[in-house]
Formats: sequence, C-alpha cells, structure tokens
Amino acid sequence: MVKKNAIHNRKNWTAFSWKESKVAPLLNDVIRLQGKICGLMLAMGFSQKTEAMLNTLTLDVLKSSEIEGENLDYKQVRSSIAKRLGIDIANSVLFKANFWDKHKDTQFNSRQRLMLNKLMDGFIGKLNTSKWAKIAKCSQDTALRDIKDLLEKGILRQDTHGGRSTGYELYILPYTI
Repeated sequence: MVKKNAIHNRKNWTAFSWKESKVAPLLNDVIRLQGKICGLMLAMGFSQKTEAMLNTLTLDVLKSSEIEGENLDYKQVRSSIAKRLGIDIANSVLFKANFWDKHKDTQFNSRQRLMLNKLMDGFIGKLNTSKWAKIAKCSQDTALRDIKDLLEKGILRQDTHGGRSTGYELYILPYTI
C-alpha cells in the first residue's frame, strides 16, 4: 500500500524547500535528544547496545519498506539483519558479555578466566583436568582445584562418565537475544 501523501509521490518532490526559522528548532530538539540517547547508550552494557542496534536497524528497514508500500515481517527482517551483521559471532560475544556481567562480583583466578573464555569461544573436544593443566600451564592438582571451585559456583558441570575420563562443560542457562 503506497501512501498518497508520501513525499516521493508529490510533484517535483526533489525540488523542495523549507524555512530555516521553522526547521532549526526542530533540528535542535533532534540533536539534543540524539545526545541524550548517545549518553544512555554509553551507560548501557554491551548486550543492551547490541540489542538496541539490532532493533533500530530492524525498525529502519521496516519503516523504509513501508514507505515503498511493502510490509515486511519483523522477525524475518531481524533475522536477516542479524545474519548480515554476523550475529552468530555477536551471539558469542553477547553471551560472553552477559556471562562476565552476571559474574562481575564472582572471584576468578587468571587460569579460570582463561579457560572460561576458551570454553565460551567454542573449545573443541572434551575438557578434563589434563587439558586444563596444559592450557593453563599449571599442575593437574591446581587444575582440579580450579575446576572444583567452578563446579561449586555452578559455572561448570561434570559429564556423566566420571572416573579418569571425567569431562567438564559450561553450565549454560537458556538466554535470549
């Protein structure tokens, strides 16, 4: 559905003019509000910035297509934008940002931080104390203490096999973007 009063439907629409005295106060209001939004965005966490950016871009596309008389599905547009922006990668970044924000008051040693980042970046294979010790450059006893601490904090969980082949993985609660 094309709107009849849309600017591009008017005769000589590219030769429009305006009165600066009427437009300037409106532009000043827009610039002031834009500054407020920028300030709020700076105060937001990474995940909120990503979410706000994705929502803004989605709405921009929807409104632009609406001007052209085309109504698009919100979820499809959002999904398409997310794919084009590499939100799969961004999902990983977003998950990490949410994780570290959630655990900002949790005490971690440098080995635990290293290994948690590796797990969130898509660690391949089964994580056990031997691999932890090699990657974190520590003894297996230290690796086991690090792992037990994370198990107690509810951050890691043990797989069901147990024994020498015991593996560990991140305990991930469902989250949404």
